[in-house]
Amino acid sequence: MKIKSLKINDSLILKPAHTDFAEEIFSIVDQQREYLGEWLSWVSFTNAVENTQKFLTSAMQWNIDGHQNTWFIFNNGNICGSIGYVKINHADHNGEIGYWLSETSQGLGIMTQACQKIIEYGFTKLGFKRIEIRVIKENEKSIAIPKRLHFTAEGIHRQSIFLHSKFWDTYMFSLLQQEFMAKK
Repeated sequence: MKIKSLKINDSLILKPAHTDFAEEIFSIVDQQREYLGEWLSWVSFTNAVENTQKFLTSAMQWNIDGHQNTWFIFNNGNICGSIGYVKINHADHNGEIGYWLSETSQGLGIMTQACQKIIEYGFTKLGFKRIEIRVIKENEKSIAIPKRLHFTAEGIHRQSIFLHSKFWDTYMFSLLQQEFMAKK
């Protein structure tokens, strides 16, 4: 299934992964390597535009195959981050959201709005019954997103992510379709 662009408002749009975005994405990653690399393991492996092109080629195919959904967040025409379903379980009707946002775009409500849009997409277009967000316990900015969106904190997955030569605990948050629909 080919995913489409999702308009959030007049300035924000989510566009599906495309290799045309490689240079702009790599530039953000390269300029904000320390900031983004604090919580994202893939940053250390993104050392050239070709790494980004390879990822985008894979993401485009995953989008078509329905294994994942990857969008890039455009704010006033410029890429400022990414969001998507990093895991989709069609058999169990659920998906896990992953996201990142450039340092210069923090604090503007962009990620909350992007999450709201793909949550709606997951429940209404993909038929999900459950959406999850997993966040390293120490990543306070990222934890604020599921809390703000009324996800339920289900517990801690001990030592579930390996980053910077150590294991990190993660919080598991979830939102059920009936909870989402009750708030509409």
